[in-house]
Amino acid sequence: MSAEEKIKRYLFDKGDLHDCVVESFSWHPKARRFEVSILDVNAGFLGLPEYPGRQPATFVLAGVSALGIELEVLSERLVIFEILLSGTGKELSLDMGISPGGKISIAFAELSVVE
Repeated sequence: MSAEEKIKRYLFDKGDLHDCVVESFSWHPKARRFEVSILDVNAGFLGLPEYPGRQPATFVLAGVSALGIELEVLSERLVIFEILLSGTGKELSLDMGISPGGKISIAFAELSVVE
């Protein structure tokens, strides 16, 4: 299974992070690394029998070649409503649709998840 297939499988297993709250994000320009911390990667299953419990996680995107952040800060909470992964090999792209309004787009080479 390729790295992007593993990422896609993880996202699928986590309900594509639907309804997950972004706790924080940080950009490390010298390291070309972007990190997104999520309060509960299982939030999309909250209230359902298959909800496995709260699981915080940090997504570490390395080898970042482009970063775009467009957010309407109308709320104290940033909630993911959509996540799209595209590309192959070391040329991957991740787009996060954020509620109440906005998007985070990252072009990167590697992604790891720290739970």
